Amino acid sequence: MVLLDAPRAEGVGDDALASFDFPVLLLWGEDDEVVPVTVAEELNDAIPTSTLGLLPGCGHDLTDEAAATIAPMILEYLRARYLKLSHSEAHGHDLDHAHDGVVRIQLERRPPWVDLEDDERDDWFVDEDEEAST
Repeated sequence: MVLLDAPRAEGVGDDALASFDFPVLLLWGEDDEVVPVTVAEELNDAIPTSTLGLLPGCGHDLTDEAAATIAPMILEYLRARYLKLSHSEAHGHDLDHAHDGVVRIQLERRPPWVDLEDDERDDWFVDEDEEAST
């Protein structure tokens, strides 16, 4: 299952989500104001077979904003999960010179301080020893 910025269905509890025994890829726009990232995090926590990918700089409409990015991510995810093929195997690359296993796409949440203004960043990195002495 691939979910793109999907709202949580009414009445579907954590028990139901925890029973999913199939792979679920959750792709979310990091700047989604319609269905916030907190919903994605809740779904990811509730579904034991899920993988969450956050796309920086994207809002709610990933198919419009990031089609060229999400299409290969979905393809690689499905190839690895269902065909059990690495990118190299699927494309006939010489496996002696390729990485074994799945091609991994690094999906990380941006640290909260990245988007802060310069004067706000100073507050994020307060030296605790310096603060204790004042």
